Amino acid sequence: MKNNFKEFPERLAKLMRDRGVSQSQLAKATGIAQQGISFYLNGKVVPKLEIIIKLSEYFHVTPYKLTGVKSLENIKKDANAVGELSAEEKAVIEAYNSLSEDDWRRKAVDEILLKTDKEVEKKKGE
Repeated sequence: MKNNFKEFPERLAKLMRDRGVSQSQLAKATGIAQQGISFYLNGKVVPKLEIIIKLSEYFHVTPYKLTGVKSLENIKKDANAVGELSAEEKAVIEAYNSLSEDDWRRKAVDEILLKTDKEVEKKKGE
């Protein structure tokens, strides 16, 4: 995670908690892949500028409040950076993102992620 975005995962998680929205709900509402949201929350990936704008609009906050970055120039500069992902992880994300919303493979991955998200939430509640 780029230094300019070190606060982003915590800020996104707080906004999600405050609104009471899960990863899957946020994905559906914004059109952002749930896997991407998971990576953003884990600090593995810095979202692209278009994603920052979508999330800012959804939460009704400025990109500065969402990211913790004070300069638009720094947001633009770092927004396309990818964190510490392996070549295989990058290939999986690229393959997933290339699938249409109606593709059965994308739907299968979404279902797996939804089940995983529910299991994680369930374990947090125990």
